[in-house]
Amino acid sequence: MDYVSAGHFDIYQRLIHEAEEFGDIDGNAILQERYPIIQNSTDIAIQFNDTYETVQDQKLFKEALSKDMSHLAEVLEERFSVEDELIELIHNRHKELVA
Repeated sequence: MDYVSAGHFDIYQRLIHEAEEFGDIDGNAILQERYPIIQNSTDIAIQFNDTYETVQDQKLFKEALSKDMSHLAEVLEERFSVEDELIELIHNRHKELVA
């Protein structure tokens, strides 16, 4: 949960701030376009955490866990790909301007 929260509330916000500081309109548009993927993955991870943090029915737990974990893994894999893309497109582009 710490990673999901940091990515959503810290790293993503830093990239937006960086794009704004460099007047990077294209970068800001890219960030806004990819934001729904980050938001969706955050929501799914929080829902997964909330569900399995409090589950009492062990039968339900065993039946649903594998499916839910697989879905979470797919969503996080997409998110990691988007985060890598954003770092490459935004941060590395600006790194060259600072050097």
